Amino acid sequence: ENNQEEYGALYGWEEWSVGLELARKLTEKSNLLISGTYQEYDSDGAMGIDSSSTGYSLMAGLGSRATERISYRALVGGSWFDYAEGDQLSGVTYSLHANWLITRKLALTVAGSSYFQPSETEANQAMQVYMLSTGLTYRPTRKLTGRVDLGYRREENEYAYTDEGAVTDDIVSARLRADYQLMRYMTVYGSVEYEDWTSDADENEFDRYRGSLGLSLRY
Repeated sequence: ENNQEEYGALYGWEEWSVGLELARKLTEKSNLLISGTYQEYDSDGAMGIDSSSTGYSLMAGLGSRATERISYRALVGGSWFDYAEGDQLSGVTYSLHANWLITRKLALTVAGSSYFQPSETEANQAMQVYMLSTGLTYRPTRKLTGRVDLGYRREENEYAYTDEGAVTDDIVSARLRADYQLMRYMTVYGSVEYEDWTSDADENEFDRYRGSLGLSLRY
């Protein structure tokens, strides 16, 4: 929801997806992985345009527990996206997750992925997203956990603004978070986050600051 007198409409969508992954043992510490997914989307605000889109991806890679402290999954492949009975888009897709338990109290995580999705600002258009992030988790006591994260996200939009061509947005973010376990099934948390958006289109550029306080219940 936004002010229609000042800004263009934003578009949402519903997604249904299914995936299948097969693994074959190569060694005692590594597996060959093959993964496939299928997605269907239905967009809001189609205004006479076909509101349905479909996506497919196929990836292969390795999963390993390299040591007692290091594990990773890395897959790469291709993705195809048909939107609003328009062009079929294709691109490289990847999925990465690695974890290193540096000490009993400190761990490093790296994660990344890429995929297609409908546009958030243009009706029934599409974008390809690339993401990569890393974070440190520190647990000085059994009840207290702290985390710092750095992330990068790139959105390559397929639509064009007049002579500007297709628009690309780059987002850099940083976050600090602390969790404290009050009781066995209750945790309080607080976080601060900063995002810096840069774009080929000036109207897409902004900085965002966000603070959060919350209570997490587990059962």
